[in-house]
Amino acid sequence: MSGSRIRTILEHKQTVIKVKAYDVDGNLINTRYEPYESNSSNYYSTSFKVNYSPDGIHIVSASSDKTIKIWNCDTGVLIRKLEGHSETVVSACYSPDKKYIVSASSDKTIKIWDSESGAILHTIEGHSREVEGANFSPDGKYIVSFSWYEIKIWDSENGDLVRTIEGHSDKIESASYSLDGKYIVSASWDGTIKIWDSKTGEIIKTIYNIAITEILGADLKNIRHDDLSENDLLVLAQNGAIIKGVEQSC
Repeated sequence: MSGSRIRTILEHKQTVIKVKAYDVDGNLINTRYEPYESNSSNYYSTSFKVNYSPDGIHIVSASSDKTIKIWNCDTGVLIRKLEGHSETVVSACYSPDKKYIVSASSDKTIKIWDSESGAILHTIEGHSREVEGANFSPDGKYIVSFSWYEIKIWDSENGDLVRTIEGHSDKIESASYSLDGKYIVSASWDGTIKIWDSKTGEIIKTIYNIAITEILGADLKNIRHDDLSENDLLVLAQNGAIIKGVEQSC
């Protein structure tokens, strides 16, 4: 992939900030940042996300205009607009089977939507502050969300809370599952990346003082073994650089 622009899609009333690019195997390739200026008192986060559907046919976007929009990837035509959040929608992504969309919002809620009808299936409450992001597990059975210092795991079928995970001492910027679903990786402003057992919530590994000034995110690559190392990580730095593996200092 060359990284050249194919199409510009304009519809949201507010700027969409962060765009992630993946290859056909689901590996993160690049992230593009655009400048954002706003005087809105409803603006909380710069983590507005755009994600492909699992089949690559559609794109789902989240924006500070409080909406989620579904687009045709080939034509750029708007297919559906989802409304229901009362504040900025910070993230939106598909379930692995494409039947559902999960969204996270500054209104402190997570919503699960029917991707075909746009109907809200569940509104999940439980975070005390803005929800910064939410992602499905690889089997679609669970949702991991993060808000400031805490991570929560939810049952995607009924919206019930499964587990709360705590351990970071500053704001969490990302939390997501490994591709085999065994682990959750989180990145925080406290300068650490933590890898958790997704079933028990126990910390498997903490990477301290990594050689990156400010961490915006971390993703586990295709982990299918138990010998985790720093080389299994993709780390996103503030300057937009994506680093495979990290250096750890004691």
